[in-house]
Amino acid sequence: MNMSHVPPPPDDRPQREAQEWQAQERALREERAGLPMDAGDARVAQYRLLVRALRAPAMEPLPADFAAQVVRRVEADAALGDRLERWLLNGLILGLAALALYVVANYGGTWWDAIASPVAQAPSGLGHWLPVLGLCAGATWAWDRLSGLGHGDAGGRRA
Repeated sequence: MNMSHVPPPPDDRPQREAQEWQAQERALREERAGLPMDAGDARVAQYRLLVRALRAPAMEPLPADFAAQVVRRVEADAALGDRLERWLLNGLILGLAALALYVVANYGGTWWDAIASPVAQAPSGLGHWLPVLGLCAGATWAWDRLSGLGHGDAGGRRA
């Protein structure tokens, strides 16, 4: 097994930082003196653009109650969104309720026959086990809610 050790590259960070500092200082001096931009040194040119941007005054100062204005605007937009959502949800519920009434009115008799015929053909002892089945399902649901395992719906969420 050939274990050749390659030394890490020398740390040239102090040298790079010194070069950056010199480029920044040169850009500041040249910009203050009003000298033309040197196309040969892109780093100094970038720093000169930064110096110009920092020297330029801000467009206009923010109003004194800027934060309060933003809060009012956000709250107004949220209230509008909440109202729209409430209207859409109410419309959806009404539409689904009307559709459910229509379906029950037209197909309810057929459904009742489809449910009642298998129940009538079930063995006679089945009726005694249905309450036990209901109790098991209810106990499982209650255990999930009380133990904190039921995180699937809003009833089981814990803060």
